[in-house]
Amino acid sequence: MSKKRRQNEQPETPSLAYRMGTQFTIALAVVITDFGLAMMARGGVETTWKDLVGLAVHGLAIGVVVFVWLPLAALLAARTPLSGGAAEGVMVLLLGLLVAGVEFGILRGVERSAHTTAALIGMLAGWAMRIPPPSQRR
Repeated sequence: MSKKRRQNEQPETPSLAYRMGTQFTIALAVVITDFGLAMMARGGVETTWKDLVGLAVHGLAIGVVVFVWLPLAALLAARTPLSGGAAEGVMVLLLGLLVAGVEFGILRGVERSAHTTAALIGMLAGWAMRIPPPSQRR
């Protein structure tokens, strides 16, 4: 009977501190990816040093948004009756809409879709870290 119970039990969700470390790694990867995607989206447009600095700062801002959604989701879950996963989903939706609104409302460059894509993929990757890896069956 204990064997059957172990198969039906849900694996433990990683702690917030563990997930914050993973989220930092994801955010760092998003900064680098965002910069690369923005450079590729610019294509044949002449790029100056000022443009490079702007893209780097913008990539860092996207990385900060990707990093802070997890503590904001934990705060939302603590202050509302939503479960952790639902609060994270709501936060991904809200911050995703905010990023898309900023990118497509304020910025007019060709790389705005690259920035939005990098931010959304980063937030969804962090949300996917909530799903435990499959366990081996013996």
